[in-house]
Formats: sequence, structure tokens, C-alpha cells
Amino acid sequence: EIDERLAKSRETAADIAKRIQVAKDRLNEINNKYKVAVGAYNAAVESYNLARKYVAEAKNSLKELEENNRLIKDVREARKEVTDHIWNLVLKSISNYFSKLRGASAVITKSDAGFMCDGELVSDLSGSTLDILGLAIRFALTKMFLPGVGLQILDEPGAGCDADRSRVMMGFISASGFNQNIIVTHRIDDEVAADNLIIL
Repeated sequence: EIDERLAKSRETAADIAKRIQVAKDRLNEINNKYKVAVGAYNAAVESYNLARKYVAEAKNSLKELEENNRLIKDVREARKEVTDHIWNLVLKSISNYFSKLRGASAVITKSDAGFMCDGELVSDLSGSTLDILGLAIRFALTKMFLPGVGLQILDEPGAGCDADRSRVMMGFISASGFNQNIIVTHRIDDEVAADNLIIL
């Protein structure tokens, strides 16, 4: 009977040992699954945080884009007004230079048909007057848009002018404020305005 009990006890102990091993194996399996789940969770948290960062950056980019679009829209709406203002300044400057060169007050304006002098198309002006108008336009545009330029090159600026007008033009060019004026001319009397003369 003792042997029988001992055998049963051994059998029970073996069964318990088996169950303990099964439980240990199951616990190891659960631990492994837990580690995998923790890794997946951490990866998901990292992806979530990265996604939030991208969303925040995208929102900032969108905000900047909206601001830029608003500025572009404002500039487009103001462009005509700005362009008109700039043209008015240029035309005043042209009128000033032209009046000085011509020796008489004149107002230069611009229409769809082109430049106008005192309300009349400039195509009706004489050749010499057109020459001084061309010079006045060149001066005004250069002074307005390239104020730092110290050199100008003029090719036959007074080709259509008589001697008196040519002298006025040369005096005007000399006093124009450019550091250097290079003038190509066939007129002998233009030489008096030159500091240096190259004859070809």
C-alpha cells in the first residue's frame, strides 16, 4: 500500500511537473508575444509622433502658402495703380528733361497710340525735337530704374539737330550727372563738349 501511494505520488508529481513545464512554456510564449506587442506599440507611437510632426509642418507650409497667395493677390490688385504711379513719375521726369533741352515748357504724356507732347502725337514733331525727346526719355528711364549707373553711351544723339540745339544737347549731356558719357557723332562742333576725342 505504501508503494502504491508512493507510485501515485510520483505520478502526481510528474503530472504537476508536466503542467508546470506547460505553464512555463505558455508564460514564455506570452512574454514573447508581449515583447512583440510592446515593440509594435512603440513603433506605432513613433509613427504617430512623426505623423503629427508632418501634419504640423504641412499646416505651417499651408499657412505660409496662403499668406504668399494673399500677398500675390494684393500685388496683382495694386499692380495697375503702382504701374500708373511709376509711369506718372517717369513722364514728369521726361517732361522736365525735354523742356530743358527744348528751351520751352512741354508736357509729355502717354496714350495707347504712343507718347504725346502737349496733347499731340510726337510723330508730328520735327526730327531734332524727336532727337531731344529720345534723349529725355533715355535719361528719365535710366535715372528712374538704374540710378547707380555711371556710364552712358549715345550714338548720334543730335543727328537731326541744328548747331544751336546740338550745343544745348551737349551741355545737357555734360551736366547730366553721369561719370562718363561716350558719344558717337559725325558733328565737328560736338567736339567742344569732349574731354577726350578719338577720331576714326
